[in-house]
Amino acid sequence: MNLLSDYRIVNGDTIQKVFEISEAAEESVHYVEKSGLKYGIIKNFYKDPSAVKNFIQENFTIFGSPISNSPGLQLYFDIHFNKHLSHVMKYFHDILAKHYFPTNPTKEYGLPMWESYFNFYWKDMPAMKQNIIPHADDFCYAFNCWITEDIPEGTDFYTYSWNGHAPVHTINEFRSVNNREFPAFRRSLDSDHETRSTKIEWDTEKHLDPEVWNKYHTIEPEYNTVTYYPGMFFHMPSISPSYEENFLRMSQVYTYQFLPPDDFARAYKRFRVSKHWEK
Repeated sequence: MNLLSDYRIVNGDTIQKVFEISEAAEESVHYVEKSGLKYGIIKNFYKDPSAVKNFIQENFTIFGSPISNSPGLQLYFDIHFNKHLSHVMKYFHDILAKHYFPTNPTKEYGLPMWESYFNFYWKDMPAMKQNIIPHADDFCYAFNCWITEDIPEGTDFYTYSWNGHAPVHTINEFRSVNNREFPAFRRSLDSDHETRSTKIEWDTEKHLDPEVWNKYHTIEPEYNTVTYYPGMFFHMPSISPSYEENFLRMSQVYTYQFLPPDDFARAYKRFRVSKHWEK
């Protein structure tokens, strides 16, 4: 007989308790003026980060994939799980609003506007070229919470240079100065991120062309710390081939998308020249 008692039942109260936000969370906002990148850091985020890691270990399985996906391996939560993380999503929304970042005034906290998943990487994980070069996200903001202790590297930000033009930090930055050549620029960028079935080694030094991609900033990681930033800036995880064999790079990601990419880029551009930029 198939018995209910044979299964582990996780209710909403348990999820909310595990993912409880610490009262000791410390917020700060940072700027990289030349690029226009404004991002935030929240230290001491979860009340019990070890409970979060244990919850994932006890309730989910990491299914090995033949190839990395966007980049790393993702464990997505369904609509019901995301619903019980709405308190975290509201917290993030309120922080964005507090610092005058563009946000959605309807204040919705759940799918499809918000989503959460865990991201994993381990040594020698195979990849496609598109997953080991910088990319821009379609969603508006990414919130990355580091669950792994002693995480060695965080998130790198890059400029992209094309066909002799000045390097740009975002896709729409090129369009704003050279709309005529933008279609060719976009085709070239998309070809760099083409999906290929051929597996390659995860070696950024080997596959990242320094004439095209130039790193200008790194957001350093810290255990139980959230780093958040606009997804439109070219970025990628900073991953070293020197990882130990059994080390698992793990973070929880929340994404927030309330506008299409082009509309968000225009809203962010207005924000950058507003009186609220440095608040």
